[in-house]
Amino acid sequence: MAESKLMRLIRELLEDLSQDIVEERVVAYIVKELEMGRSLPAVLKDPYISNRIDEDKLGELLQNKEILLTVERELRNSFEKDFRFGEG
Repeated sequence: MAESKLMRLIRELLEDLSQDIVEERVVAYIVKELEMGRSLPAVLKDPYISNRIDEDKLGELLQNKEILLTVERELRNSFEKDFRFGEG
């Protein structure tokens, strides 16, 4: 029995929503691990990530604003701690 157009559209929508949820969870995982002090390269090698998204999708996710802001904040904190900016 052929799939109706409506059923195909519903299936595609549900697949898209499912993928969006996976991506959101991966972003949240990366941010959480970075905030715990792990390095970005170490986090990106975790099976949690590689089992959920491919390298192309990971490249897209790394442009996520939340990840970029977290990396920037962690870099700033590291420099402030290591070089004691503002003290002098």
